[in-house]
Amino acid sequence: MTRKIQATSVLTEMKRTYEIELFSGGIIFKYYTPSEMKTILDNRLKEHAHRANTWKRIKMVGHLA
Repeated sequence: MTRKIQATSVLTEMKRTYEIELFSGGIIFKYYTPSEMKTILDNRLKEHAHRANTWKRIKMVGHLA
């Protein structure tokens, strides 16, 4: 059985809620697919640098069943 996080097709991925702690001390919740989150974290020096560099900690907190 393939887990959703291992899915290669974007169509089969489920969006998940991520709790993001900012360096400024705030906490926000974002709704991304695992591949979107991986892209954001992998591209820290590119287009998403302002997001990834302001995030202190990222934790997945839930997903839809």
